[in-house]
Amino acid sequence: MHTHTNSIVIFYSEEDEGYITVVPELPGCSAFGETEEEALREIKVAIDLRLEVERVEKEKEVVTEWFSEDHLRLLTDIAEWRMARLAKGSKEEDEFVYDKQEVVIPLSFS
Repeated sequence: MHTHTNSIVIFYSEEDEGYITVVPELPGCSAFGETEEEALREIKVAIDLRLEVERVEKEKEVVTEWFSEDHLRLLTDIAEWRMARLAKGSKEEDEFVYDKQEVVIPLSFS
């Protein structure tokens, strides 16, 4: 299991009347608490959320590398078309014709 090591800076803000925590390795990752303990709890949540966002963004990059923008649009259109057909109760096999081009994809609802 890979673990992330980040330094946490905590300081008291007179203006905010509380403690602010920041993670220098994660720009923009900060938290506030009325006590040091609360600020540390909040920064742990902020770090987890930030790392989750980075993970999701990395997955999006991988998908984008696999498929061109046109392929992704086609897959999205097929999925929407299929959901609409299923919502109408269609059970028969049908074909999806994309933008009246030469792309014809047989689809089964079974």
